[in-house]
Amino acid sequence: MPTSPRVRLGPILLEASFVVLGVFVALVANEWRADANARAHAAHARAGIVEEIAANRAAVAEAHAYHERLLDTLRTYFPPERPPPPPAVFDRGFVHAATLLRTAWDAANATDAVSHMDYDEVLAFSTLYAEQARYERAAQNAGSVIYSEIVEHGVPGVAENFRNLSYLIGANTYLEAELLAAYDEMLDALGEAP
Repeated sequence: MPTSPRVRLGPILLEASFVVLGVFVALVANEWRADANARAHAAHARAGIVEEIAANRAAVAEAHAYHERLLDTLRTYFPPERPPPPPAVFDRGFVHAATLLRTAWDAANATDAVSHMDYDEVLAFSTLYAEQARYERAAQNAGSVIYSEIVEHGVPGVAENFRNLSYLIGANTYLEAELLAAYDEMLDALGEAP
């Protein structure tokens, strides 16, 4: 009876160990590469958000300066003997709210980059964008009121009602000052002070 050749397990086990080790190293390298890509994507998204916040701050600062100038001008018309201001005083409109961006923030959320960012920063960004939305709603409401008045009384009629208009502009100016303070605090915390 012929004897079967003896199988040596040592080399087989050694080869199997190398295969398992190779698969494990490949999985670890793949995971490391995915984490590095996610961190790089999050850093890129964060930079875009910071840039967007700085641009929004500049837009709000410009709108705030316009509204402050309007309020200063309108105060000179408050004595009762003065005629109302001419519509030309409102060279950018009765209320000229800033147009704010949120594209970088929305893109970071849509691409899940925020899940790889620092939680406290994400919370601060989210709070700031919520304050922006409040400002935008207030500006939209003011615009609706002014539009209704223009339809009913015409542009000269709105200018003649400058005392009430001053309250509307003042409320907008107050929200802009709050938003500017929030931007400054955020940019300072990020080391990007204006």
